[in-house]
Amino acid sequence: MEPGRAEIIGLLSRLQPSIADKLSAAKGDIDLLESGLIDSMLFLQLLLRIEEVHGLELELEGIDPAELGRLSVLAGLIGR
Repeated sequence: MEPGRAEIIGLLSRLQPSIADKLSAAKGDIDLLESGLIDSMLFLQLLLRIEEVHGLELELEGIDPAELGRLSVLAGLIGR
């Protein structure tokens, strides 16, 4: 599993333990919001947690809002 993907799954699993198994079983690049795995509140909590853990302010400029819920896009934010 890619490091960024593993970190996103780990953060989400800590924020909402009840979805840990579903996240671990997810295959490929899924849209976490569109699939219903997370809701908008958990999504915002995740973005804030990424910023806290990495001590950064996420740069969302240039990212298509429709793609922001994708696991690969979220994982890519960590490496920006």
